Amino acid sequence: MMETEVGGMLAMYFAGEITESFQWGFAGFGIDLDDETMELVYAAAAVSFMIRGDGQRYTIRLEASNVADYGHFEYSFDTVAGETARITVPMRNFMQPAWALQVGRLRLDLVTAVSWQTHEIWRPGSFELTVWDVNLYVPAGVAASAEVARAVALLAAAEEVENED
Repeated sequence: MMETEVGGMLAMYFAGEITESFQWGFAGFGIDLDDETMELVYAAAAVSFMIRGDGQRYTIRLEASNVADYGHFEYSFDTVAGETARITVPMRNFMQPAWALQVGRLRLDLVTAVSWQTHEIWRPGSFELTVWDVNLYVPAGVAASAEVARAVALLAAAEEVENED
């Protein structure tokens, strides 16, 4: 992975080769979120980013502190070789993989990092992906704070318990 520029914007270029040396081989890169960004994540309705890929499928993951088995919340997307596209993912579309120990809904107050990686359906082989212009969408009038996120998480948990009765 290396930093580059696309249209004057900072971008991450990610390329290489997945081998059969490891049974679950993949490649990826991630960003640990600082406190200022976390405040936006707490109230975000969606995340979007620009990509230029190689025609293969990739995954964006929101890594949460309540996930113990690497089965973080993810969303997969396809690329078209050499073409640029904007990917927009509503937060509600991030799901844990079926093999993961399920922890319930994504709790934005527990997200610690965002990462992109090769998708598990293809390996071995080469990969090439550029990611830039990453944005969080916070609805107008929504306070971006940990307290709001925790309140929303508690309400969602209460709804789940209510629905189970």
